[in-house]
Amino acid sequence: MAKQRLEKYWKKTLKNYGWWHLKLQVIPFCHATMPSDFIAIHNDKIFLFECKQITITEKCSRFYLNRLSQYNDLLEFQNYSEINNSYVILLFWRNTFKKSTVKIIPIRLIEFFKENNIKSIAGDSYNELNRNVLKGGIIDITQLPI
Repeated sequence: MAKQRLEKYWKKTLKNYGWWHLKLQVIPFCHATMPSDFIAIHNDKIFLFECKQITITEKCSRFYLNRLSQYNDLLEFQNYSEINNSYVILLFWRNTFKKSTVKIIPIRLIEFFKENNIKSIAGDSYNELNRNVLKGGIIDITQLPI
């Protein structure tokens, strides 16, 4: 349920900005994994987006990088071609979208974190990665590094 909230708003965001996109579905009985939640095309570039949601509580306010099981797929896709781009979208949920924080993180930055033994990302850290949430739950992607 929680992750579906972020995926719903991300799909709405891509549509709002006119990006071609497809939600990648996992078929439970075929035992196959997907490299990400979404694939999108914009300005002759191909994007993979993986959505992760963290519900902020007193005990938890961080995203632990070991939760990113798609890391190798996202990195491999990024490295395959200059037109490929991989991102992780983190939603630090605080009961309403207005109070929440959305971060869009290039996979290269996740790679840097892992290489430097940074194991998690807090909702109140790396504020330069934060994205504004516009009316209707649209996430501002006008400054997305591509």
